[in-house]
Amino acid sequence: MHAPGKQGRAPSRWLEPVVQAVIGLLALTVLAVMAWALPRGFDITDEGFYLLNFRYPAEYEASVSTFHLIAARLLGLTNASVFTARAVGLGSAVLGQSCLALA
Repeated sequence: MHAPGKQGRAPSRWLEPVVQAVIGLLALTVLAVMAWALPRGFDITDEGFYLLNFRYPAEYEASVSTFHLIAARLLGLTNASVFTARAVGLGSAVLGQSCLALA
């Protein structure tokens, strides 16, 4: 039985920094694997579909969204290769996640 007014032991002071360190290491590991895979032919998602949409936007006019038209114009400015499209995607993901983490 606990004494009246006490709910149990408080978590250790070292627990929060350890959890933050583990989460940080996992995030860095994911980032490192994604950066390592940029020039390789891994297709973990529907990347092939997206790349075709970016490369030939006129072929896919009827779509649920028009993100491919915007991305095709932005990536068209750089004459984007598969590597460039992946690098832009990774950069935008890191930027968006960083903004959300700091908010």
